[in-house]
Amino acid sequence: MDQTRPRPYRTAVCISGQCRNLQFTYRNIRAYLLQSLSAYDLFMYVPEDGYAHLAELLRPTRLSRVPDRPLDAGLLRNGVTCRLKTGVQAYLQQLHALQRVNRMRLDFQAETGVRYDWVIRCRPDLLFLNPVRGIEAANPQYIYLPDFHRFDGENDRFAFGNPFHMDIYFNKYNCLQDSVRDTLKHENAKPLSAEMFTRQHLQRNGVPIRRIPVRFNRVRPYGVIDDTVPADPEGWD
Repeated sequence: MDQTRPRPYRTAVCISGQCRNLQFTYRNIRAYLLQSLSAYDLFMYVPEDGYAHLAELLRPTRLSRVPDRPLDAGLLRNGVTCRLKTGVQAYLQQLHALQRVNRMRLDFQAETGVRYDWVIRCRPDLLFLNPVRGIEAANPQYIYLPDFHRFDGENDRFAFGNPFHMDIYFNKYNCLQDSVRDTLKHENAKPLSAEMFTRQHLQRNGVPIRRIPVRFNRVRPYGVIDDTVPADPEGWD
């Protein structure tokens, strides 16, 4: 056996959120994201509801199904201190689920001793338009985010990076109130959006960002939300 042969890249894929439309996206996620990886473990943290059983379609390595519980809104007042398209509670649940799915990944590492080169954040409602290639050849000094729908910050629907940087990304829940408080200190400050918060959080923690031309839509009960943008820039910035 060749002891000098490098081990294959190993990736942790973390998916969190309601699985309401996963029956329409799971084949796409498998074909356009998971199959591009040399080796991966899939962690899913989903609310215990009438759709939670759909998570099994992706054959996760670890699956946690937990009922949503009300979370303390603190300083968040939609339209006043924040502007969240999904509403305050839905956004808090999203951030809490991100933290919990990452905890699943860390616990699995501690139990098994597995080491990950990359960690991916994905939502169950994403419908990729093209295969997500180049992850394993990326520069691990950066975190990679979509280059579209950044609005006044950064797109928060998909991300990947090394485990250290992704630990910071997944820990947004614990830092939200501080970001709201700091934003309100500035005169004529805009209420904090999800995109603004994502950028602030990464910059505050010194995480360097690169943006990639990954393209995806979102699936809703009433159909597909067309998230595509007119320009499709070549390469990564």
